[in-house]
Amino acid sequence: MSKIMSPVQTVRELNFIKSNNPNIFLIPLSLETLIHCRIKGINFYDPKNYLGNYFHETALVETEKFTNSIPLFSEIVSLQSEIVAALRFFFHQIIFIEYLLKNILDEEKISYILVSGWNINSPLVYSTENYFTSRIVERFFGSRVKKINSVYQKTSAFVYDYQFKKTNKIEVLVNSFGYNFRRLSKACKRKGISASAILYNKLTNKQRIGAWLRGNNYLVNEPELKSFSEAKISVILNDIVRESLINERVEEIMPHFQTQLNKCRLIDKFLENMRPAFSASYSMRGIDGYLLERSHQLNIPSIAIPHGTIAPAFNNNDKIYKNIIGEAVFSGECTYVALQSKITKASIKTQTLKGEPIQTGNLIFSEVSQRKKNDILYAVTLKDFSGMQFFGVEMYYEFMESLSCLTKLQEATGLNVNVKLHPSASNSKDNLQILFPMLRFTTKKLSTCLKNSLLTISYSSTVIEDSLCSRVPVILFDQWKRYKHCHSETNPSVNNKAVYYVTSFDELVSTIETVSSSSNIDFTEYTVPGESSKNFESLLENYI
Repeated sequence: MSKIMSPVQTVRELNFIKSNNPNIFLIPLSLETLIHCRIKGINFYDPKNYLGNYFHETALVETEKFTNSIPLFSEIVSLQSEIVAALRFFFHQIIFIEYLLKNILDEEKISYILVSGWNINSPLVYSTENYFTSRIVERFFGSRVKKINSVYQKTSAFVYDYQFKKTNKIEVLVNSFGYNFRRLSKACKRKGISASAILYNKLTNKQRIGAWLRGNNYLVNEPELKSFSEAKISVILNDIVRESLINERVEEIMPHFQTQLNKCRLIDKFLENMRPAFSASYSMRGIDGYLLERSHQLNIPSIAIPHGTIAPAFNNNDKIYKNIIGEAVFSGECTYVALQSKITKASIKTQTLKGEPIQTGNLIFSEVSQRKKNDILYAVTLKDFSGMQFFGVEMYYEFMESLSCLTKLQEATGLNVNVKLHPSASNSKDNLQILFPMLRFTTKKLSTCLKNSLLTISYSSTVIEDSLCSRVPVILFDQWKRYKHCHSETNPSVNNKAVYYVTSFDELVSTIETVSSSSNIDFTEYTVPGESSKNFESLLENYI
């Protein structure tokens, strides 16, 4: 008997479709919708049954071709990189839906595809409130698609501009105090150096109190609404459907990037008029990267201190993936690039840097001492639908399979398993706890989680670096046999290694037993000696 299938991005869209036709098989496109289907006992097609490693490898190659086809939108390196990233994320949504639905249609008896008809473009480029599934499905499967409604909402084409306000002399200018950049602020205070971050909106009362308590200084700017004059630039592809979807998205995101360009002009004025002695950012992409790029052009020393983990590539697929990840870390222009670990240092063998690499030791990763070593910490970089990536990240449906495996692991080892949720999954914490009651799901600070951790299990995540800097060994668990993040020990019985790579449940259990019995784990292969506070002070002494 033929069935009706319906792809859904959010529970809101799911409920709308179910209220119009309860007798359908849903295709959950996010962790939120997958969890909802499982809890409510709703019929659904699980993507894990239709997309395997071949899809990831194919998607990587197609992504590389697509990225190479994107024309030059801006001469500003960091801004061009951000535009490429935004279009690539949308391209990932396109090919994910395209391949997933084609594979389901090939394997199942489907009468037609039902979509909500929601075609909604929110003001935010990366948002779960952008509903593009209906437009994508209609373009690819037009004759087999029925839609419930036609809801078309497009964000008004307005941009924000900013006026320069002169302020007191600033010696260190940073993009933000996030990602532990407050450590840099504290180091500056100890040295009697003034440090500030640029803020593009007014501080709320809560933010103002928080800034006062932490001693953070901000250059506050108020946005002014302006009209938008569209400049036509098109992407040319060898696929008409994909090309039309991409160019529609280009038009939608251009006001956002005009605002970004106006922020760049504001940074120009700050740097030219205030001329700080030093600038720093944890990203080399977008407006954060432009602070470094323009500083370097004005002969103001600038340093990228990446919050992320980049390792050497092992094969061609790995290289494509790590080049994508490396864009935010290495692609922009700056004076220096901080290499905080030996993993990152090794990565420059297969990455191209535009700044001088300097080995700083840990600056912004977690750095804690363990109180007790009786928990297992599990952490992965889980992307939502708007920020979907392939190959080197666990997909949301793979994440669910890993949680089932962790339940078995807890029973086998007798150790508590704490699951540190990625921010994109934090709203699903309570529902995940219902589905996996034996596991402990947490959104606490990573440093808190590491205090009681015997080891960390991860597929790929910056938590790998945080763990090693906190002297917590890491097991890279790749049950998909697809991706190894960095050089690691593959023999589960070898003692005192800091990083292991395993691909089966039995190997995982065996490695945990080995770590538990190890008494002198060697972290020197991956980390650089020194505490972050002293490393920051050395950085200021050497480069300011």
